[in-house]
Amino acid sequence: DNRNLKNPHDISENMFKKVPKKKLSFLKLHTHFSENNLNTIENYNPKVIITLRNLKDVLISRFNHIISDPNHRHYYNLTNLEYNEGFKKSLLMKNSKDTPVRPLDYFYFWIKDWKKEIEKRNLDFLVLNYENYNLNKKKYIKSILDYLDINDVNIDNLLIKINSNYDKIKKNNLEKNLKKYIKPQTFNKDSEKIKKKLKIREIENFIIENLPEKNDNR
Repeated sequence: DNRNLKNPHDISENMFKKVPKKKLSFLKLHTHFSENNLNTIENYNPKVIITLRNLKDVLISRFNHIISDPNHRHYYNLTNLEYNEGFKKSLLMKNSKDTPVRPLDYFYFWIKDWKKEIEKRNLDFLVLNYENYNLNKKKYIKSILDYLDINDVNIDNLLIKINSNYDKIKKNNLEKNLKKYIKPQTFNKDSEKIKKKLKIREIENFIIENLPEKNDNR
């Protein structure tokens, strides 16, 4: 239940109240750190798994999302620009109406704040890096199962099921429901295609040059 949230990346008491109490369940969220969000989590004392992603890839994924969705508030600001210029502009856009913080700053602190607060408060959260999933899927999944104290799962069989489900979703849902809404150049393997059009070294340097100050004067 994400109604009445101050930010679409917040969480609420109602979300947790809707979770079935007598069976294993999970909430898949896209939540930034805030005191209110952490207080809500701690009120219910769940097992928390946080998957962090490389900042550059987060920003590329976001850019792809923007130029693929005509309903996005920044679509018409970026869609007609050359890819590298559009990507750079997408990081720094800011206004008082709907983007009060530069997207680069927002996602930079999203990652930094979770890591900082987990360490400072010694929270019993499992923190994973998404990139490690592709490097070693079995190890990644095992770390989750160990954290959840689940011992009766065959990881090889689980991976087969995960891959099978992913293929079905990609085939049945994306092609049926999204193709008519997404620009052709961004439909298949969207972010990877965008990556190939971007000058990666150039945008990496641009991100570094425009990061918030290291002393974090927010």
